[in-house]
Amino acid sequence: MGTQNTWPYTNKNNEPTIEINKRMIHKLIERKEHPMTTDAKLVSYMLGKNFERKRYEAGLTYTDIRNLTGLDTAFLCIFASGKALTKEIMAAESVLRESDLLDKT
Repeated sequence: MGTQNTWPYTNKNNEPTIEINKRMIHKLIERKEHPMTTDAKLVSYMLGKNFERKRYEAGLTYTDIRNLTGLDTAFLCIFASGKALTKEIMAAESVLRESDLLDKT
């Protein structure tokens, strides 16, 4: 499923945690250049919490989800924390819903 290799997707497997953390920090710093509206922040937060609940219920790690969906582990951490940008959510939403990692609305 994960044939894409541009953010928020990846084609990296067995990547050291330090590299994932570096990429995540870099992406979080970039967010300062893209301020989000209050509504967008709320949506991001709500979807992130929904994702975390579904992930927990399924007993999946971020690595499991990366392997299942092709989504970058760094993105999954950002998404779960409610910090994903609207464009990132839009790019990942369908694969997460198809994988039953977001409630279907």
